[in-house]
Amino acid sequence: MSFWKKLLGLEKPVEDKASGVLLITVHGNEELSAVEALLRAAELPYRKAEEGAGDIVRVIAGYNMYGTSIYVRAEDLETARELIAPVDAATLEEDATAEDEGEASE
Repeated sequence: MSFWKKLLGLEKPVEDKASGVLLITVHGNEELSAVEALLRAAELPYRKAEEGAGDIVRVIAGYNMYGTSIYVRAEDLETARELIAPVDAATLEEDATAEDEGEASE
């Protein structure tokens, strides 16, 4: 893998541009990094497309008001949506309580 592909976020591009479907459009660096990390961890190919003036705005301002669109293969869309779905705080509390009760009974 070349340095430039890694630098530009093309290490796991969607192979056929026509087959890519829009997963999400993000605006901030934190949100972009989080989505990319989830997709990489699941080993799902993706492609980024900077909207508007492009990546230079994100580099200078840390934010792109037009956003960055992330595309995945059509067959990976449901898996990718599940990965980036928000988690309800109540669910997290229930899981933590269940783990605590499981440790206490051992």
